Amino acid sequence: MSDGLEVPDDWAAKSNSNTQNMKLTFSSYPLAEGHYVATCLSDRPDPRGVNPLARVLDDDGGLGSNHAIAWIDEGKMLALDAIRGVPGPLRWAREYFFVEMDGNQTVATSEDDPSCTEVVSTEAFLSALEAWQAFLVAGPCVEPTTVEIVG
Repeated sequence: MSDGLEVPDDWAAKSNSNTQNMKLTFSSYPLAEGHYVATCLSDRPDPRGVNPLARVLDDDGGLGSNHAIAWIDEGKMLALDAIRGVPGPLRWAREYFFVEMDGNQTVATSEDDPSCTEVVSTEAFLSALEAWQAFLVAGPCVEPTTVEIVG
């Protein structure tokens, strides 16, 4: 990885092979006075149209993309710690959604509705964090960006 962090060689042996692949679509929408809001949508929403993994990514706590970019580094460090076997669960939370990582399983959950959950491998979550951070760093774009997260 470009930030000098290394994933342990045995992470694949710990992965949840039952996890499906997921497509995440990143978009930017203009607001007033040249400001933009970044959003993330999943091809695997629940019956109410919510996917907590997508929402934990785009929940910037009202602080904007620049703050979110730095905050993602914390999530990446926790994901790598979980993959390396640091005892968990390790929690990465925002205002309305959070994830708990334990080994190579990550569970994204709504703070308001504990039944609203998404389970992915921690490696898949790390990939989602990296892709979302790269999208935010690139700045607002005209066309949506879709990435496939391999579970």
